Amino acid sequence: MEANAKRFARTVLLIHVLVLAIVLALVGAASREIYTSTRNEMIAEARSRQTLLANQTARGIESHYQSILNNLDLLRRAENEDGSPSTAPGAEVAVPERTVAAAARGAIVGPVLWKQLQGRVSLLMSVDRAMLSRAAPTVRIIGTDNTSISPDQVIAQSREWLESVEKPSVSGFQMYGDVGANLVCIPFPHAQEPTQPPQRGLGLGGGGGGGPQPPRFGGMRETFRLIVAVVPIREVESRFLKSLNDESDARAWLIDEHMTAMAASRPQLVGANMADVSDPELRALAADYVQRGRAGTEIVNKHFTLGGVNFVPSMVTGESIKVGDKTWELFIATDMGQVDGVVSRLFHRAILWGIFVIVSITAILVSTAVQMIRGRVRLERVRHEMIDRELTQAREIQLAWLPSSEVPMQSIDIAAINSPASHISGDFYNWFELPDGRLVVTIGDVTGHGMAAAFLMATTQLLVRNTMMRLGDPGACLAEVNRQLCVQVFNGQFVTMLVMVLDLNSGALEIATAGHPAPLLADGESFQPLPLEPQLVLGIERNTHYITEKYRLPPQSSLLLYTDGVVECLGTDGSRFGSDGLQRTLYGKYDSAQAILDRVVTAVDAFRGELELTDDLTLVAVQMQASRVRLEKVPAIA
Repeated sequence: MEANAKRFARTVLLIHVLVLAIVLALVGAASREIYTSTRNEMIAEARSRQTLLANQTARGIESHYQSILNNLDLLRRAENEDGSPSTAPGAEVAVPERTVAAAARGAIVGPVLWKQLQGRVSLLMSVDRAMLSRAAPTVRIIGTDNTSISPDQVIAQSREWLESVEKPSVSGFQMYGDVGANLVCIPFPHAQEPTQPPQRGLGLGGGGGGGPQPPRFGGMRETFRLIVAVVPIREVESRFLKSLNDESDARAWLIDEHMTAMAASRPQLVGANMADVSDPELRALAADYVQRGRAGTEIVNKHFTLGGVNFVPSMVTGESIKVGDKTWELFIATDMGQVDGVVSRLFHRAILWGIFVIVSITAILVSTAVQMIRGRVRLERVRHEMIDRELTQAREIQLAWLPSSEVPMQSIDIAAINSPASHISGDFYNWFELPDGRLVVTIGDVTGHGMAAAFLMATTQLLVRNTMMRLGDPGACLAEVNRQLCVQVFNGQFVTMLVMVLDLNSGALEIATAGHPAPLLADGESFQPLPLEPQLVLGIERNTHYITEKYRLPPQSSLLLYTDGVVECLGTDGSRFGSDGLQRTLYGKYDSAQAILDRVVTAVDAFRGELELTDDLTLVAVQMQASRVRLEKVPAIA
């Protein structure tokens, strides 16, 4: 029978394992397909979005430079007389008055156009190209925003390019000091230098003979002037690239025709050359895009380095930019981690659905349990808040059970502290006066924490007070309380307790203990435990007999009652405070009971550091009147 059961169990387990393996294989294949298709869709969507963004940004940069060229052309037309076509270089013009009118128009149009260009251009000037070779060519400044770029600096660094300009052009990227910029230049013929003066009496016409011809006026030889605008790359970057580079997962570069980074996502990359990319394949790809003016998107599935900066795998979109006679390239890169992160989240959901298939019945419960869990969380939160309020109220009630700091007698000073390990303490203490004038001081510790310990504590405290008022003897009181607790059902909990009765007139001390640590008595220099006979704790054996031990204390004695939460307090090194630590803490004389408590509490807090209390901590200090301590033991009462 047992063998058949084992065989059946093995068969069932084997079948279930095979079915589980098949299901796992199917779920794995389906999950892989979901992952691949989802990733491809996300890449396609990101590619489309990024391509559109790159195209719009590139067209914006093109429009930015084209608008500058258009504005400069308006200024050219204003200064080029009435805008009519000029003659070829070297020709003579017979009406120099047109130059004066053109200069007047240029003086009017220039400031107007400069206001339109402000914010896009940092310097606008006009210069005679023939004078560029001079050491200090004459420059007419049309407008400037007083940046660090000066006309002399522009001419000094770009003289060769300016001398070669024959049509509206945009220069390559150039650093003028710490500012990167391009020059936008429009050349135009401008009548400026006079031709040879007329020769009177000399026949200038063809034909052979004729007399002197009428004199002819001298002309103006046309020379080329240049209207030059300095376009800071930072303005282009601020207008078109800053919003992209501010995103944590996007980067944008503006690359000129020489593969130099004019603008980049990181300042240290400005001026870096794409030919210096660490990976040769990426280097060749960048060169292909820049040289051919390609547009498209590539997935770069490897890390690469440029200008000492490391880059993660990315989706890179290139878009060509036509600026004047130049072709630049705009690159926008997006971290592939963004796409993979979204895909991973979707893939995890697919795995969860795979688990749903494997554990069908459980998954059905899980699928419906989500809302139940959320509702339960809200319910538990409300219940927790209600419990906290109830525990707070219970603690307040518990504190109300404890005696106030006022002592009914003038010849004694008593102070106490009760620090629970949780909301509710299982420790208790009390003091009250008997009808015959003696003072009862009691302290106890209920096993455990929380509400159960608090209920047992309250019951015990009430029993002690009623019993002592009736019997007046500590040992008899403990025996009666023990019988009462054994009748009740407290799920195996027990109580340690100590009851002492002080006769302040005679100095007599009667004390009985039920498994509780003996109190410490000051001997003048230190605190030593009273030599009490150990007794069984309350709530274990119904017929346990407890002995009352008697002592005679001198006046002004000091006593400290404590629970095991003090000596069992854990330190940062894992050791316990211990009774030795408690005795080492107390030495010398104290002026008040509160001073004794403060000394102990300070030592315990320093010992445990930031650690929480593992057990309730309760202390009761009794300060009488004494010059020196002399303990006399009276025979115990059976």
